[in-house]
Amino acid sequence: VDTLADLVDRLQTGRIARLARVIVETTGLADPAPVLQSIMAHPALIQAFRLDGVITLVDAVNGNATLDAHVEAVKQAAVADRIVLSKADLVADPNELEMLRARLRQINPGAELLDAGDTGTGVAALFDCGLYNPATKSADVRRWLGEEAAHDHHHHDHHDGHDHEHGHDHGHRHDSRVRSYSLVHDGPVPFSAIEMFLD
Repeated sequence: VDTLADLVDRLQTGRIARLARVIVETTGLADPAPVLQSIMAHPALIQAFRLDGVITLVDAVNGNATLDAHVEAVKQAAVADRIVLSKADLVADPNELEMLRARLRQINPGAELLDAGDTGTGVAALFDCGLYNPATKSADVRRWLGEEAAHDHHHHDHHDGHDHEHGHDHGHRHDSRVRSYSLVHDGPVPFSAIEMFLD
């Protein structure tokens, strides 16, 4: 959210040119509720941007196992406007693929289900979903977003006479075994340096 707010500031001060769209890509482990709530409730962001839609990519080979193992994966499918199946051509058993499709339709009957390998599914399918509307989502999605709104309100709007740190980090809730790191650099990073870092 801070990055998007900084982007708004840079747009408003003319330091960067007008943008047609901004794409936010989260990690595969991201709980989408705090991410969406943070964007939809931020005063500067709601004035500068409109949330066009949520796209969830599902690995068809591992999709059922991932949905079984990670509640975040279920939430990602539930909040999506469009669900894109990748690697469907690698699924050996057509019944498994159809079971995954049926499961995704059950989780989110309103989402458009697309196959990344289908020649008709191009990049354009990822845009122009229409304004994101939580009211069109399942009761679970509305509850998750409501819980995040209450969480944000509780941690940002209460004052009990002293300053203190709560030790929470909005939008980055993962299993305790998962860690993320940020490296900040003032200029462009050569691709070769990124390759060396990843190796």
